[in-house]
Amino acid sequence: MKNYYLILLLITMIGLSCTITKPVHITTRTVSHSYKNVTFSPSVLNQETTKKVDISITPIDTKSLNKETLNLASRDGNYEKEFTSSFQSAIENMNSEDKDIYEKLLKIITEKIENGEMPKVAGNSMIRRLQYGEKEGRNGTETESLSILNDNYSSKFNPFILNNNYLSVFKVELNNRSLEVQEIYLKSFQITSGYELLYPLNMDYFEQNFENGSEQIKNAYRLNMPKVLRLAPNQRIIKYIAIPAIDAGNKKLQVQYIEGKSVETFNFQVHINNIDKTFQGTDYHVISATGHDPKYYDYFFVVSFGSGMTFSLSGNTIFINNEKKSIPMSVYGVAIKRRGEVYFGKNENINLSESLDTNIKVRFYEIRKK
Repeated sequence: MKNYYLILLLITMIGLSCTITKPVHITTRTVSHSYKNVTFSPSVLNQETTKKVDISITPIDTKSLNKETLNLASRDGNYEKEFTSSFQSAIENMNSEDKDIYEKLLKIITEKIENGEMPKVAGNSMIRRLQYGEKEGRNGTETESLSILNDNYSSKFNPFILNNNYLSVFKVELNNRSLEVQEIYLKSFQITSGYELLYPLNMDYFEQNFENGSEQIKNAYRLNMPKVLRLAPNQRIIKYIAIPAIDAGNKKLQVQYIEGKSVETFNFQVHINNIDKTFQGTDYHVISATGHDPKYYDYFFVVSFGSGMTFSLSGNTIFINNEKKSIPMSVYGVAIKRRGEVYFGKNENINLSESLDTNIKVRFYEIRKK
């Protein structure tokens, strides 16, 4: 009998050992992207005018101004009000039941931001996701989502984008080396792309297309070159000129500054670079840790990485490439029960490189009326 128990114990230990040492694998898959990147050579050109004003012209990626325009808008704090006021206007057009729910959600998100329970960027992303639906969300396979660095800033405050189309923009640096006040006229600039001649857009264009008092129109006043720019002696400033989007297929781009009979010419070559990138990663599923059945709840999630990148999800699945798994990630969520109950949840500072679970669990709690 004693030998029987020893044998049974040995078999049990072997079984436990096999269970413990059994390898766990996370299924990975590949995401590939092919896209075109437009560059210019040289990247910047300088000329001196007859007025002893140095002009430097740089063709830029208009999207690169998203970060700067967001920072400019945040100076007076009103940019957050634009997110909430836009959503509030949308709520007013909802039926009474939805109106009550989404007013509660807006109040919750605002409070969480004010209490420091949710970053401002994450809160604003959640508001846009609730307002614009799945088209505002992502699943992590998009080119901008796969980047490690945070180059994904909202274009909401960029005045050089209209109807989701970017204008072609040039940075103009002017340095008055004379001892007199000098005037630079916007109409003195002209841009040639192929056989197309274009002139910079003045403030009339922006005033007609953007609401008065909006952060976009404010940024247009800050950045776009005025019709007449007066430079004090030894003053150096940076402005931008914008034109309708050029045809990148035209290999030659020319910017000219015409002052009387004098012409300063800036010649650029346009290059289209075909880029192919492949990413290895894993699909993760964001789920409720409190057992809320998705059949009876609507979930909305926002992910925020330690690198600063933040975006909302279109559903509850996110592809994360292997390089980003070691970057701490936080998930914020709201849930709506079919009968109108509202929940908030979060899971912060997740390190996916240390986990073998493809489920990211968020603990929700109900927000009750005060």
